[in-house]
Amino acid sequence: MTATQTRVLLASRDPGSANMLVGLHWLINGGGSASLLEDYLTTLNLEADAKLTVRAWGPAVKVWQDYGAESIAAEPGEGSIEDEIALASSWLEQVDPHVIVTGLDDVDAVRTRALWVSAREKRIPVIVLADNETFLFDRCFDLDRAPFEPEMVVVSSQAARSGFETGMFPLEKLFVLPNLAQERIKSDDQSYNDLREDWGAAKHHTVILFVSLVGAEMIKKGRIPPFDEKKMLDDLLEALSVGQLGLPDGPAIQDPFLIIRPHPREDISKFSWLETAKFPFPVIVSTAGSPKDAIYSTDWVAGRRSGVVDEAILRQARVYLMCD
Repeated sequence: MTATQTRVLLASRDPGSANMLVGLHWLINGGGSASLLEDYLTTLNLEADAKLTVRAWGPAVKVWQDYGAESIAAEPGEGSIEDEIALASSWLEQVDPHVIVTGLDDVDAVRTRALWVSAREKRIPVIVLADNETFLFDRCFDLDRAPFEPEMVVVSSQAARSGFETGMFPLEKLFVLPNLAQERIKSDDQSYNDLREDWGAAKHHTVILFVSLVGAEMIKKGRIPPFDEKKMLDDLLEALSVGQLGLPDGPAIQDPFLIIRPHPREDISKFSWLETAKFPFPVIVSTAGSPKDAIYSTDWVAGRRSGVVDEAILRQARVYLMCD
């Protein structure tokens, strides 16, 4: 990439990816520090007045809406590979971007990879902003599952960069910059919509937000995750039944009220068994509000490191980190 990029297509499906693209939009539109903006514009070779066009589908749509971009249209769900290639080509013709910026959507995201392949055919550079440090190299493949090398991958730490090195990814294409999703959270205020009344929690309740994950869904896509969200939930329910967040020596909890927050890509039917289960405290499944609303409305956030749990840490909430 030599010429400065002025027309930019931002595209993603997954919420973590969308948070990174929202962060870039926020940064270019006056959020963040001047030095952070300069670092990103210089590294990504973008103009300060670049025209940003957003394409969002799936869980990414709500991320953009929570950000305040109500005009973002929800694109249709993903179809066959042939349909996705045709759609990707159509988008590139409509937007005519100088560069495409995506997140590193999970292994089953066909449209993102159709965009990569179509952009490569049209010699449009692809920049990937990685939102976390896990399974990065494993997600860099095209529609034929062959390795795909974007023109640039931005990660947030040297450790993540080293992970690519072990996968024989060319290091000259890897850059380390601050995580934009986290930078936006750090600059955010503490205003929020209190969800406790919506949940039915009383003042005396200690509200615990369990942040679920998509392990079962990942297994169905052929990737074995290092966690089991079902076991994590079972362990939490057992501990809360005896007044603790974890066994054998987790923090003591009085009058617990458990909120299970599904991952945006999670099949919530996995929680249907809770409808007939009996516990000595209230348990509900809720996707109400934004992650920020849910975090500030609770007394504890419990879960494994993830986008929402990391946000809770950045927001200085009380967090109980779990392992399975």
